[in-house]
Amino acid sequence: MASAAVETVEERFEFVPAMARGLAVLEPEDLEAGSLTLPLVLSLWMHRAGTDRRGAVDGLLALRGALVEAGGLDARSEPVPLRTDDEPATVVSLALYVDGLLDRAATASASDRLEVAEEALDVLALDALEADQPDQGRPGA
Repeated sequence: MASAAVETVEERFEFVPAMARGLAVLEPEDLEAGSLTLPLVLSLWMHRAGTDRRGAVDGLLALRGALVEAGGLDARSEPVPLRTDDEPATVVSLALYVDGLLDRAATASASDRLEVAEEALDVLALDALEADQPDQGRPGA
């Protein structure tokens, strides 16, 4: 009998893709003041991915850069989100910022929110692939 490797949820679940796709499909009322939806889903995604608040902030900032690129936005004119020492508030604040960025990127690229989220994930995957490749004599390298 062949032995099957047991995979935990944390080994399969990645925070940034879940966050990108999840934010793209949240409803406006999920983001209203007083709604617990966003803090709860962020907590769930972080728990399932096995990431902490700092990892969540890093993921949100990486997604920010990828969304700017995927949406064809001007990185110089896109505001830089503020961070505070209050990590839980920073994670929620950055997620709200990324939600607004999803709107701006979708509008700029004539896409819907989920399409531009997927394009941003492709940008991140390509960046990761390029980072893993040794310099192959690319121009300017």
